[in-house]
Amino acid sequence: MLTLQWQVLDGLPECVGVTLTSDPPQRLTDTVLRGLNVSRWTAADRARMITPQAASSTSMRASKRARYERVAEIYRAALRGGGQPAQAVAEAEGLSRGGASALISRVREAGLLPPTSAGVALGDVDQDPNVQ
Repeated sequence: MLTLQWQVLDGLPECVGVTLTSDPPQRLTDTVLRGLNVSRWTAADRARMITPQAASSTSMRASKRARYERVAEIYRAALRGGGQPAQAVAEAEGLSRGGASALISRVREAGLLPPTSAGVALGDVDQDPNVQ
């Protein structure tokens, strides 16, 4: 029998333990263990546990959220200072300009920056997008 132990870490369920017993008792050979495909079981259980709400950006991992908030602040500071926000993010994060643009897009999708139109920021970049 394979039993997985789960805990919520950074807002998402994570497998933190595995217990394996055989009934009736038998040898747990390398071949048997390789055939278990534990990652398939953990992925299936995790998919059942994650609700659509938990998968939203509001419950993203704390480290990812912190990075997105940092990128949003770098972007805002560059825009206020008349600089190039994508270049500022690229330099601060050690990314290419294209990588920074992709990251900025994800930060926008997470709701931490207002939308743009043809490279021009729309809305107030200094306003918290989570406050109406």
